[in-house]
Amino acid sequence: MRRTKILGLSLITAAAMLALASSAWGGTTLTSPAGTELEAGTKLHASAEGLVALQGSLTVACSKSTIEGEVTNAGGLNATVKASVSSFTLEECGTNTVTVLKPGSLEIHGTGEGNGTLTSTGAEITILTHGTVGTIHCIYITNGTSIGTLTGSKSTGGTARLDIAGATIPQESTDAGCGSHSELAGSYKFTSPDYLDVDAPSGTTLTSSTGTIFGIGTHLQAKSETSITFDMSSPLNVPCKESIIEGALTKAGGSETTPVDSITSLTFFECNNSTVTVLNGGTLEFFTNTATADGNGTVTGNGAEITLLTHNIFGTLHCIYLTENTNLGTLTGSKNREGKTATWALNEAPLSLNATDFGCGTEPKLTGSYTFTTPDYLDVD
Repeated sequence: MRRTKILGLSLITAAAMLALASSAWGGTTLTSPAGTELEAGTKLHASAEGLVALQGSLTVACSKSTIEGEVTNAGGLNATVKASVSSFTLEECGTNTVTVLKPGSLEIHGTGEGNGTLTSTGAEITILTHGTVGTIHCIYITNGTSIGTLTGSKSTGGTARLDIAGATIPQESTDAGCGSHSELAGSYKFTSPDYLDVDAPSGTTLTSSTGTIFGIGTHLQAKSETSITFDMSSPLNVPCKESIIEGALTKAGGSETTPVDSITSLTFFECNNSTVTVLNGGTLEFFTNTATADGNGTVTGNGAEITLLTHNIFGTLHCIYLTENTNLGTLTGSKNREGKTATWALNEAPLSLNATDFGCGTEPKLTGSYTFTTPDYLDVD
């Protein structure tokens, strides 16, 4: 349950992130007071109103919950709004022990009239509950999880609210009795800032040459047109001669959201005496180039996990790289390529490094470019 509250708190932090996003891809910003955009470093605080509950096969409720966070990225044309959770508490959870292993990250998307929606990724909460059937250990993790709605001060006439209802949190493989998932429910109010609104984004869609919007399930495939290189810092760079990405749209986008592609296959071939294995393909999210609205856009990656074994004069290195709301470069649409297939330049995409061997690089990057082979015409609108 505690985890539930934490997730809720994290959501609140996400709202903060919106504030940062004054120039974010989708055009989302957080404002306080009305019309004044919040900046990176702005502190956020929210408290639960009443019980926060995680409901399912197992139900846990906590009477008190607070969250504190800070805007870490104010967004921009080629960035997304982010907020970190610095402190949160889940208290008075009955006989249950709720521990937040990881706070995760949050994003906010405007829906108009000062309101928005929140998603959470990477939050990991463990619950030990003691009942008639004994002690049950459950772990729940968010991954691009829709958490709830933020109602801004413009609508409430006072402090902003975060309402969580039916937020489905997937469960890690733990004890029987935890259920495959649990639903988070509860509400919070922002105590700082005392006025908070979400400015609505312009929205993004992927379209064909006829202007038709690609829908959920549309197959996407991209093949490398240059070597794709894991730049660990010379001379430890690992170039791969070929890479193929395949996926399907799980969110088509629209006036209040952005298209999301779930990666079903990500492969790297002929990687210079190295073995590259994709443990998880993760997802891609597409954003309109709001400055020009010319069919071009930007791409972010989340949840990919790639392991690399490379053999060189220093011996064998084992490296694991992750995408975590990572700016993966720019997409040039077919409109700007005389009707040819769209291209995607990685632009030294900054990968996150999991704790592995020395020599994997402190600021690893992914370089190279892809061409979309399916569909053969693709614009970002």
